[in-house]
Amino acid sequence: MSKTGQTRLNLRYEPGAVSLDDLRAEISSALKDLADPASDLAQSASGIGVSTGEFAGAEGSVDQEGKGFGDVIVLITIFAPAANHVIRNVWDEMIWPRIKSRLGADAIGNEVEEGDNEQDDSDQENSEP
Repeated sequence: MSKTGQTRLNLRYEPGAVSLDDLRAEISSALKDLADPASDLAQSASGIGVSTGEFAGAEGSVDQEGKGFGDVIVLITIFAPAANHVIRNVWDEMIWPRIKSRLGADAIGNEVEEGDNEQDDSDQENSEP
């Protein structure tokens, strides 16, 4: 999945107690709510300085890496028009707490740090002045 003009944030976690489908559905629901100004989640996000426009058209995916070949990792990818640090802050402050509340604190395992997990998928070329 590649989204032109959107930032991609990859998060890697150890597997938890819920299925990938349940996790995917909860993340999709949260992203939809973040883009809806009338939702409680969007109103809470505005309290930390995040606008609904920063999540308009946002999408998420949940996949599994390493099936049968060493460590199994749950890869969560979020595409949104927001800056990468905004997406990460919303994950930490809004989406992950919502997942824990609805699916349990063991929904996914510990985060796995693996190199640089940020990538900008915009069509703009980066050039230094």
